[in-house]
Amino acid sequence: MNKNKSFTLIELLVVIVIIGILAGVIMISTSSSIDKANLAKAQAFSNTVQEELLLNLISEWTFDEPEISGKTKDSWSTNSGTVTGADYKTKDTRLCISGGCYYFNGSTDHIDCGNKMDFNGKNNISFSAWINLDSLGAQRNILGRHSSWTDAQGTLRITSSNVLQILLKTTTGQNDIVSIKTIKANQWYYIAYSWDGSFMDIYINGKLDSSTPCTGLINTTPYIPTNSLGSYVGTGSFFVSLIDDARIYDAALTSSQIKQNYIAGLNSMLANGLISRDEYSKKIDMLALK
Repeated sequence: MNKNKSFTLIELLVVIVIIGILAGVIMISTSSSIDKANLAKAQAFSNTVQEELLLNLISEWTFDEPEISGKTKDSWSTNSGTVTGADYKTKDTRLCISGGCYYFNGSTDHIDCGNKMDFNGKNNISFSAWINLDSLGAQRNILGRHSSWTDAQGTLRITSSNVLQILLKTTTGQNDIVSIKTIKANQWYYIAYSWDGSFMDIYINGKLDSSTPCTGLINTTPYIPTNSLGSYVGTGSFFVSLIDDARIYDAALTSSQIKQNYIAGLNSMLANGLISRDEYSKKIDMLALK
């Protein structure tokens, strides 16, 4: 009788398996709820950051719309660029971050965005862009606001040493900063420059790379500088290869805002097949590291 009432080894194993399955279902259900809550929090944060970005955005050249009559549209404002030579690429070429982008030949190509934007007297400004160079070892202009190298409202360029450099003239004098990290060929980089009136900061792929003190007010009287993509006032230091999603802000971007822009670009790269899911995960992990 006692033998018939006791559990056999097989019965015990079945009970253990059933308990394990039930525990797994509970854990998955709980994990799913937590994931959904975290996702909702992340989305709310993302929306807040994006709204803050738009409030300070002055001009944005996404290049997502085809060139019309030699003009590339300012997707945010009225500072459309006059294209000289630069070759428009679409997302179908699997080259661009999103929509379209421009290829610059390194000798004559540039985009002149006019002189409507004047930051004279301000003490905060930010630039950002996605870049991909297929030739290094020479000075290459990315985004410039200047009439000469000694009078710059925040020019962003690659030096012959393959580092990023910012030039900014204020009432305290000519200021500049170079990145610690070097830029490699045939890779997309999200680069951003932010000045808050006290410090000039360079960010590469969403992370702070270098910082230096910079005070005063932007001082460009009596002229308003030319806004140029891919060259120095259309006459030199021509960029070679791809530029996408260039932006100018009339405020200092925060670290969170810059990360948000970088992640948005990564999302587009993943959707367009420029990077694999594994590469995407590695880049997100790198962003989290100090």
